[in-house]
Amino acid sequence: ISEGVITTSWNSTEGVSSDEVLYTLVFTSKGAGSLRGSLRLDGEVTPAEAYTDGGEELEVRIKVEGTNDRVFSLNQNTPNPFGDATIISFTLPEAMEAQLTVFDLTGKVLKLVEVEGVKGYNEVILNADDLNASGVLYYQLDTEEFTATKRMVKVATGK
Repeated sequence: ISEGVITTSWNSTEGVSSDEVLYTLVFTSKGAGSLRGSLRLDGEVTPAEAYTDGGEELEVRIKVEGTNDRVFSLNQNTPNPFGDATIISFTLPEAMEAQLTVFDLTGKVLKLVEVEGVKGYNEVILNADDLNASGVLYYQLDTEEFTATKRMVKVATGK
């Protein structure tokens, strides 16, 4: 949990229906932004899979309730600091064009990414080779209605 990862496993000798809720986890945000964009199932630690007693695979998903769908959020990149690559994620209230700009302390633009954002969770993977810089960097998300900026740290990898 201290690393921002929760893994869980559930099993039963009896089958379940495809729309049955097996269990619920409750999260409370400690800061501004959207939980919807901060939570994901990736199967990195525990496979995200479920099966009926007949062996039919079921969908595993996260359902976020009680959120404001008109919320924009720009999340902290992960990992941070990073060496080879990092993921910048953000949430949009509807599909729209967005622009992600990475710049250094002097304001020099290092990378500009045009994004056709979808409603909900979006992410951009930045490779270190694309940035040609290390140290403290900034990234900014711009849409027609929203702008947010965050700081990240790029460590030298010795390549």
